[in-house]
Amino acid sequence: MIRDTRKRHPIPFWAVIFGLWVVPASVGGQENSGDPIFTFGIDQKVGATENIRLDSASVGTTYFSDTKLSFGLLRESGAHVLEFSVEGVGRIVDDPVVGTDSGIRDIRSDLRYVHEGANSRFSLNASYWKPDLAFLDPLTRETIDDQDFFRGGGTREDISTGVKLETGLYAPLGFVFDLNSFRRSYSNTTDPLLSSNQTDSAALGAIFRFAPATRGRIDYYESWYQAEDTNQTDRTTRRFTFGLDHDFSAIDTLSLDLGHSKVFETFDAVPGLENNLSGPVGTLIFNRVMPNGLINATLDTTLNQTGRQTRLEFGRIFDLPAGGFEISLGAAKGDTFGARPIGRIAYDTELARGAFNAELSRTASISDTLSQATETTRLNLGYSMDLTAVSALSLNLNYADISLVGNNTAGGGRERASFYASYSHDVTEDWDVVMGYEYKYFSPDVGPSANSNGIFFTLRRDFEAFR
Repeated sequence: MIRDTRKRHPIPFWAVIFGLWVVPASVGGQENSGDPIFTFGIDQKVGATENIRLDSASVGTTYFSDTKLSFGLLRESGAHVLEFSVEGVGRIVDDPVVGTDSGIRDIRSDLRYVHEGANSRFSLNASYWKPDLAFLDPLTRETIDDQDFFRGGGTREDISTGVKLETGLYAPLGFVFDLNSFRRSYSNTTDPLLSSNQTDSAALGAIFRFAPATRGRIDYYESWYQAEDTNQTDRTTRRFTFGLDHDFSAIDTLSLDLGHSKVFETFDAVPGLENNLSGPVGTLIFNRVMPNGLINATLDTTLNQTGRQTRLEFGRIFDLPAGGFEISLGAAKGDTFGARPIGRIAYDTELARGAFNAELSRTASISDTLSQATETTRLNLGYSMDLTAVSALSLNLNYADISLVGNNTAGGGRERASFYASYSHDVTEDWDVVMGYEYKYFSPDVGPSANSNGIFFTLRRDFEAFR
């Protein structure tokens, strides 16, 4: 369980109070009502998977039946935008570990509200997600972190809230207030990598519009991180920066931030031990618009709980007639690790009867949860082809590897992979049938690897309705 942080870090409480104060005032000014759009979805999936938890030795095959129901609401009315969605899975499982089980699983809900004033903008975001880890493939998500390289079962609960107010959007002087909170907790897990944690942050900024081509900034940021790890980590990060944005021309822009940062870290399980670091920080970004895309360069130096990290990266984006190509190359270096190559290569294109996409990326950074330098490599390949007017074939390969870099990090890496092959057929205008095969793989640097094979059959429908 996460420790009670209400006395020290009351960000979620104040975010809610702030939202309740601003939203009624915004809604009160609404004059025109728009027609809301309701979205409904139903998805019935049955399947069988061997070694669903990717254990070192399979204990048998898991059979499951998932009934997924989803609901969404979108309402745009004048200056107001409201989006809400909720979904859940009614799951029946015959599993060699837990036996026969049933219940509501994989609950997810998202809320977004935006009010655009004459010279201001207010936004409120909140989300809740509680996935069953045995049924979750993190490699299908757009972003992953070190805690996505897990093995075993259990549940994860993610709760995030955010409130942002921007004033003076078109005035010489503007202000930005930003409050955010993210909490992650685990239950019934056995992987030591999975420790509950919470991060609250607050930011205050002022924007000075000296001229149409020149803007200045003053920003203050503070975050509080707590983890239920072995050391019971508490970390406070403060950063104060001055920034300047300048448009040299219609195609060339430069952004510069310089300031000071401080990181203070204590460990409740190790009294007397602490980290106290401070020093200068900065970021320099250059962009040039090209006839067929964009050129950019980034240089930044930041401070974290292990010391300084510096990154230099150059990028080029190409707009192609039927897709796009992106490449970036650079290096990252920290106090605890030498220079490491980083970058990204991505390509996507529309084919005559389908589509193809490929992406290869590598990042190097200090992990919040591990407090060590990690190097993450990802590969994603996707291909889809229309067989007929009502049927299609889809192939997707995902791979990710995380390694600890620097001193005394041998044996700390993990890798995951997944492959999906599916055939879809439109039964009617609204109903689709999907059947396919899936393969998953997990391998740590120390210990045996594991793999899993599965098959599935899905019947689904999505439709929209107006008020």
